[in-house]
Amino acid sequence: MKRRTLLASQSLLLAVSLAAAGCSNAHAGNDAEATSLLHPDAAQAAVPAATKPPAAPPSPTVPFVLDGQTYLLPVQNKKFSNFNHAVLTNAGVVWSPVPKADAARPDASVFVPSKPFTFYLSPADQTTLDAARAKELYALPLEEGTGRVYVADVAGAGDYIVYLTYAMGIGMAQSGHNQAWALKLSDPSHPRALLDFHVSGGYLYSYGILEPEGIYVSVSQYPGNADGSYSYEAYAIDIATGKKDRIESFALEGNAIRFKLQGQAVSVALTQE
Repeated sequence: MKRRTLLASQSLLLAVSLAAAGCSNAHAGNDAEATSLLHPDAAQAAVPAATKPPAAPPSPTVPFVLDGQTYLLPVQNKKFSNFNHAVLTNAGVVWSPVPKADAARPDASVFVPSKPFTFYLSPADQTTLDAARAKELYALPLEEGTGRVYVADVAGAGDYIVYLTYAMGIGMAQSGHNQAWALKLSDPSHPRALLDFHVSGGYLYSYGILEPEGIYVSVSQYPGNADGSYSYEAYAIDIATGKKDRIESFALEGNAIRFKLQGQAVSVALTQE
């Protein structure tokens, strides 16, 4: 009889304990629900935030200082930065970024373009040159004959640019078909070929721009004289019309040429290719 009473007492205590635990859990659940309703930020804090992707690194740029102002030209890489060009003109900054290289070529030390060289025009007050905000002027052909077309140099000439090109085939040691061109900025669809020249096999070439007359000055040096000296040939070419006159009498002084143009003595600084 005492054993039955003891078991009954123990059962009663166990039931009371379970009921108390249930009430406690219910209160805890209600408190948590109330907390989530009153403080939603606290509930959200328990959920881990999504990981943000790392920011893309900034594109490398090549600086150009034109008339005292620095312009930044974004490039894919700086490995072939000598093929980037930017000049100041009456219409703004004309620039040409190095095209994408041909990744299929095994020799990565030699630049082979897979896209054509392209000229853009940006306002002079736009110091970061951006193709998305610029006017596309002209895209050169990618190939000429069996070679790719390269832009070797660019010069501003008022309402024009003058640019020098050459073609080079894959595996060739020297460039071929060097040309000087004039591009009118207000009508860039039809560049004008000014002349052909040579810069290989011992041939040397220099050029300059006479402003504001708009004259392209060409100086070629040819080897082969018996005494080892060079023969010289110079031309003055009207950039707007293409009219070419041979300069019969001139003097080379350092990096400049002196001659008479329509009876007036002029001096033009030269750039050697």
